[in-house]
Amino acid sequence: MTKTLHRTLVAGGLLVALSLAAPPASGQTLEDSVITIAYFNVKSEQASAWLGLFKKHFQPALEELKQQGALRVYHVFVPGVHHPGYRWTHALALAHKDRAAQAAVEKKLLEVLAAMPADEAKTFIGAIDRELHFDDEWREVNLEAVSVPEEKKEEKK
Repeated sequence: MTKTLHRTLVAGGLLVALSLAAPPASGQTLEDSVITIAYFNVKSEQASAWLGLFKKHFQPALEELKQQGALRVYHVFVPGVHHPGYRWTHALALAHKDRAAQAAVEKKLLEVLAAMPADEAKTFIGAIDRELHFDDEWREVNLEAVSVPEEKKEEKK
């Protein structure tokens, strides 16, 4: 991976994390929230079918998880700019309420995949280059709790 691409991915991940950040619910600390980003390389000739199956099977489950409060928000992204050597065509960003909610979301998504009709599951999984898939995780920093170093005062001689 080139340094430029790596920097772009890190910067993009930070921007996604910032855009997904929502104010914490009453009594919830910022450190509890977890943002995961799953990067996929979907074969171009199968991208429409993959997105259609995602919408058909996974979107209802994600909406249900949002209603239950386990998931704050989710987004599916595609690159807006072409980068030479760019290996990912889609990213799924999920903002989880906390670690327990993250586990519940992961369990639900695996259940959705297992419940898909065999031909649709084969199409969905077959469209992804599994060698290039990876997941990333970001934890929100509570800047309110960060102390700022005091400036040193110069002593007069």
